[in-house]
Amino acid sequence: MYQVDGGDRRNDPAVVRRTETDRICLQLCQRLAALLDVDPASLVEGQELPLAWTSILFPTVVVQSDLGRDGHANRGSFIPAGLSPRRVFAGRTLTRLGPLRIGDTVERSSAIAKVEHKQGRRGPFELVTLRHEVSSPAGPGYEEIQKIIYHDGVVAGGQAEGSDAGIAPSCWSREIRIDETMLFRYSALTFNSHRIHYDLPYATAVEGYPGLVVNGGLTALLLAQFSREVLSAPALEYEMRAVGPLYAGQNISLRGRSTVEGGEFDAFAEHGGLAFSVRVKVAG
Repeated sequence: MYQVDGGDRRNDPAVVRRTETDRICLQLCQRLAALLDVDPASLVEGQELPLAWTSILFPTVVVQSDLGRDGHANRGSFIPAGLSPRRVFAGRTLTRLGPLRIGDTVERSSAIAKVEHKQGRRGPFELVTLRHEVSSPAGPGYEEIQKIIYHDGVVAGGQAEGSDAGIAPSCWSREIRIDETMLFRYSALTFNSHRIHYDLPYATAVEGYPGLVVNGGLTALLLAQFSREVLSAPALEYEMRAVGPLYAGQNISLRGRSTVEGGEFDAFAEHGGLAFSVRVKVAG
């Protein structure tokens, strides 16, 4: 079940809010488990959904004729019109407020917190910050602060440019290879039709990438899942930040180290550039 109530302006006429309803479907969770090499049969109704797995909830559902050239929904109903044409994931912060369980019907209230006009190395861009509050009939579930970048520039072979200078030695490491089938399965799970993740001619010839781009949400999920496997306590908060792009077919290095609050986890591209970082706070 998926339902959207149109944007409203409640107390502040300058703020557009949107309310959506979804269901934490067992079969969908089992498909995500399969993507992560977790036994799908280990999931049952009533089991608490891991905080990072909430990324599969509340997909953007619009009719085909309302998609733009890049595969994203046309703007204007919630995301404002007039932003730069190209969109990339910048990061998110997830904060657990209470349990959400497989089988629950959940509601999300969303608002645009701010739109900032900035100047980067490749030119001007807009940074849009969204705030989501998610609850079930049992009470609050989590809060998400989502950041999206809209830009107008051609990437022209962009690579992850961060370095590991100043990063503490790793306690844990893992090598993975994200291929086209993993990109397809994640895009299908999240109903994500952004063409840079599956349409190679579009990604290279139109947007200037050297290959298919790994979805930022997928990288965040893989790092969060890695943290779940090596940390002994459940996560209370994830702070996720994209640094640079990753591409299908690369060997990607995941590294983690313990902190007082939990852990810090990074994804590095094949040539060594830092691409993504996740800070995890766990239950004490």
